[in-house]
Amino acid sequence: MKNIQPLHLVLGGAGLIILGALLPWASVSIKIAGASAMSNSASGLDGDGRFTLILGIAAIVLTVLKNPQQAKLFALIALIASGLAALIGLIDIFRITGNSDANAILEASGSSVSISPGIGIFLTIIGGVAAAFGSWKRWETLPAPQPLAQPPAQPPAQPPPPPQA
Repeated sequence: MKNIQPLHLVLGGAGLIILGALLPWASVSIKIAGASAMSNSASGLDGDGRFTLILGIAAIVLTVLKNPQQAKLFALIALIASGLAALIGLIDIFRITGNSDANAILEASGSSVSISPGIGIFLTIIGGVAAAFGSWKRWETLPAPQPLAQPPAQPPAQPPPPPQA
């Protein structure tokens, strides 16, 4: 565990965000009274996973860019992008697992609807937290940007001496 660097956390976490966007975020199973159950799943790209995919890619790009003057700023932006991806995943998991009045109506008629979160949303949340933590650690350890070096001030040029006769 000691060998895990913040860079590894950011890249691995952002990779999980991207993978999570491609995998199922929710599974729906419907059983209508007396009929067989129907089920379907929705991938992250069918909804908010499009945003988390972009945020994961942004976190990777900002982490691998080589610009010493902007590295601290890039780490901060990667932290925000990763944290936002985790937040989107958390909000969506609460929306998926929340009970609705439609479920009560269906159960009263002998039918049922089962909505469960998929693996993609869990990977998005875990990856977002890991990448945000790694970005924060990178931001802490990176040196502050140094001002650009100014050339030393030179004394004003002396006018040429007048021509000798």
